[in-house]
This record gives sequence, C-alpha cells and structure tokens, in this order.
Amino acid sequence: MGRPRKRRREDVPPEEAPDVQPEPSPPIDSFTIPTFGDGGLLPNTDLASDLSGFPDVAMNNTFSHSIIPPSYIESFGPLPAYEASHGMDPIDPLLWDPPLNDSDLTPQASSTPDQQSTGPCSCLSLNYLALSDLQALKNFAFPAVIPRIRPALQTASTMINCTKCPMEPFSAIQNMQSLTALLTAIAERFHKILAGIDAEAIRLEERQEKKTFRVGDNSPENMHLHTGTLDCPMGYDINLDPQDWKKLAKQMLRTEVIGGGHNPMPLLGLVEELEKRQHRWHHDVSMHTEERRKLFGAENLCRNKGDEAMCLRMIGHIRIMVEQMKWE
Repeated sequence: MGRPRKRRREDVPPEEAPDVQPEPSPPIDSFTIPTFGDGGLLPNTDLASDLSGFPDVAMNNTFSHSIIPPSYIESFGPLPAYEASHGMDPIDPLLWDPPLNDSDLTPQASSTPDQQSTGPCSCLSLNYLALSDLQALKNFAFPAVIPRIRPALQTASTMINCTKCPMEPFSAIQNMQSLTALLTAIAERFHKILAGIDAEAIRLEERQEKKTFRVGDNSPENMHLHTGTLDCPMGYDINLDPQDWKKLAKQMLRTEVIGGGHNPMPLLGLVEELEKRQHRWHHDVSMHTEERRKLFGAENLCRNKGDEAMCLRMIGHIRIMVEQMKWE
C-alpha cells in the first residue's frame, strides 16, 4: 500500500461568491457637468441638482463647506468672495494668498538698503520725461498751461537736491548738463506763454471783445466757503478789457518765474539754488578733485575759474533768458 494520491487544486469546487448587487450609478445625463472658467467655478451652476444622484455629497448654500474639505478651510481660510466683474479667483486653495505670519513681518537683514544707497538715481530718467512733456506742449494758453510746467520745475528741484549724483564724476557731470538743459527748456516755454498772452490780447482788440475771467478770494478764513464748482460763492466772473487782462495774466505768470506767489519753486529760485550748489561743489575738496584734474586739467578746475567756470556760465545763460522776459 502506498500513500493516497493528492487531489489536484482544480478538483476542489470553487466557493461561490455571495451575490452582491452593485448600487446603480446615476445615468450620466442625470446631471450637468459644472461649468468652469479661467478663474474657477462659474456661479450659475446648480450643484445641488447636479449632484443629487450622489447621496454621500451633502449640498447646502455654502459652497466652501460642500466642495472644499474642512482641512483646506482651516489651513487657507474661507473661499474668496466671487465678483462677477472679473471672476478670476483661483479655485485651487494653494493659489490663494496665505495669511501673513510673524516671519513675514520681521525685517530681513539684506543688502537692499546698501544697494539703494549706492545704486544709480533716477535723475536722468526724470529729466528725460520732463523734457518730453515740455516738447509735447502744443497749446500755450494761459492759465491752462501752468499745470503742465510745474512738474518740470519739481523735477529740476529734485535733481538739484539729489544726494547720489555728486558721488561719482560721471553722474555729477550728467546732473549739471541735464539740469541746465531742463531749466533752459522751461525758460523757453515761459517765453512761449508770454507770446501767447500778447497774441490773445491782440486778437481781442481786433475783434473788440472782452476777456471773461474768474477771480476768487483765497483768504484762509474763507477757504471753507469754496465749493470747487462753477457756482462757487467765492468766485466772481469779470469781463476785462484786452490790455487789463494782459496785465493781470502776466502778473500771475511772473510769480511762476520770479516768485512771490504760491509756487514754492519758481524758475529763478531754482536757478539761484543751482548756483549755490555749484559753489559748494567747487570748494568741496572731497568732490573728486583728482578725477576732475585728470579729466579737465589742473588749470581748468572750477575752483580756479570763479564765476567763469563752465557750469556757472551755463547758468548765466538761463538768467539772460529770464531777464529778456517782458512783463509789461
């Protein structure tokens, strides 16, 4: 007798699996696919009706509690409010701006301040923009043209008081050359305005017309009465003869050039400020004396020239332009 033959595994009848009926899935056409745009879920999608075939999804009126898991909401905060004007709120919470923490508010020790203090200034760029604006002027009617001139005066003041330009010979030279070009251009524009006033007075006389002008009381005690409208009670309309209007207009324009008005930076004041700055530069031994000697020669240093220094002579030409303005 030998050992009984082993029965093969195939001979064992397989156990029958319990008959489990799968839960029917809702037909694909029983709901509409939510509409997504570039910025996220569009607000016109009815999620409660679209996902009605899925019992595990509880829908309510709060979008963030039904679509975004609570862990996301705890980490990133509630969903951003949807604005129909742009609809660009990202749907991915990782794209939201995270809340600031203490590390974000702590100043970081970096080289940024040093870079800002030693880097180039914006004087040349400002000068270019100011000259471009002055060149673009086509209408020189007074007083509408004055707000177009004042930004150039502000730019000149900024360049005069720049603390970075004197640090290098290159920037110091460019500062002076650019400033004289800008101030010369401003003086030329004022000449154009004066010519426009004269031309308007002649036109009025030829047509036997008067110039309607509006004046107002700017006393500090009456400032609260101004409304800034055409019917302002502090304004008064007056019809001026051509010569009277011409005289009044030139008196007001003179304050923009000579001073005496509300403009703290008249043209002549900037010219005088530039002259004082150049004298300081000439007598400052730390102002790249050796570099300037190599560039221009010892005999041509500004300190040895007095008022005949090239920079002061350039400023003198601007003074001549101011002196030639006719205020009568």
